[in-house]
Amino acid sequence: MAFVQTKDTSKQRISSLVKMKSKGQVTIPAYMREELRLEDGDFLEVVIKDRIMFFVPKTFVDKEIDQIFEQGMNDYRKGKGSGSFLSVKDFKNSRKKAK
Repeated sequence: MAFVQTKDTSKQRISSLVKMKSKGQVTIPAYMREELRLEDGDFLEVVIKDRIMFFVPKTFVDKEIDQIFEQGMNDYRKGKGSGSFLSVKDFKNSRKKAK
């Protein structure tokens, strides 16, 4: 695939001209994927603003994990936490004492 590459360092903008295939597929050049640390299977949000299309890398956090983390942070803020541990053994000993 042929593409045109330009780099505007004053605005930190990198651009390439790519060709869209029959099903709307485009190939993001390897150097751009590397720059953004994109991997196969990553999600990109497609945004159109003023007739310009942007691809924004997205990561997802499981809502349940997010809720558990938030509850833990709330407990920590209220002083309900049991501190940090230097080893798994210290953590297990702390759990035994708590029972």
